[in-house]
Amino acid sequence: MKYLIALGLVATLTACSGNGSHASKRELAKAIDEFNSDHPLCVPVNDALAGQAGNTAHLIKGRFGDEWIHVTTENLAGDDINQGAQKQMKIMTREGLYEKASSKEQKAVLGEDIKVPTDSFRLTKEGKEQFRSSAYGNLMCIGHIKVDEVTWFTEPTPANGMTVTQVRFKPEYKLEGFAKKLMKEDLPELKQELENEQDLTATLVQTNEGWRDIRELAAPKR
Repeated sequence: MKYLIALGLVATLTACSGNGSHASKRELAKAIDEFNSDHPLCVPVNDALAGQAGNTAHLIKGRFGDEWIHVTTENLAGDDINQGAQKQMKIMTREGLYEKASSKEQKAVLGEDIKVPTDSFRLTKEGKEQFRSSAYGNLMCIGHIKVDEVTWFTEPTPANGMTVTQVRFKPEYKLEGFAKKLMKEDLPELKQELENEQDLTATLVQTNEGWRDIRELAAPKR
């Protein structure tokens, strides 16, 4: 999946218990899973809210991860609109990521002089834990990657004072409940991309504690 690779969100990892530069597929897989358990899979969702683009009569203000999302539910003719976005927000509220605001907190998205029915939603404390800010916009953390199978790894080789190896593996995606529901109902494209994902790669460096993701050396474990 191109955007995962572009964001550097491919799973990576660590491995081996320290027998010289020895490595095995089993050890590498275990180390990769240990790293990924603390590093969720987060994907861009700037355009994920159904019906976000288009005609102002169907305007939606806010994106997944924003503190507020405002969804018009009827147009000026009284027709029901933004059904996809309404369904998505029902999932988000049921899963506790957003809460629906009271009528006093509702916002007119077409201007104060043009009143149309609007539902407003505020990001919850639990919801904030599922989103990240990035240079690419909001990211939604939808679960974790596990190793389904290590397909191959290179012979550990000295490089710049370190011993490194490259690992390629087939990923298995362990998704959060809300992510499964969103993908099943309203984000089939993302679901298809995850299911069609090709092998991922990992760059590992050997330490006194075994193989570790080279990026982990620059930042403490969360």
